[in-house]
Amino acid sequence: MFEKVLVSNCLADSPCCLVTSKYSWLSNIECIMKAQALHDICQSTYMRSKKTIEVNLTNSIVKALREEVVDTNC
Repeated sequence: MFEKVLVSNCLADSPCCLVTSKYSWLSNIECIMKAQALHDICQSTYMRSKKTIEVNLTNSIVKALREEVVDTNC
């Protein structure tokens, strides 16, 4: 799950990107830890990193999706 969604000022070509905090687990490490034989459900809560999705509003894909949403809501 995402902690928040932000409009990005840094993205140039990509429609969006997924960002984690500076000191959080990488997603690959999260998968490895989940796959461990002695996986504990209580430990998985602290291992999940807080993710932020950044959206580039100037990207053509995002613009097309936004138009579709606006058209269906009217």
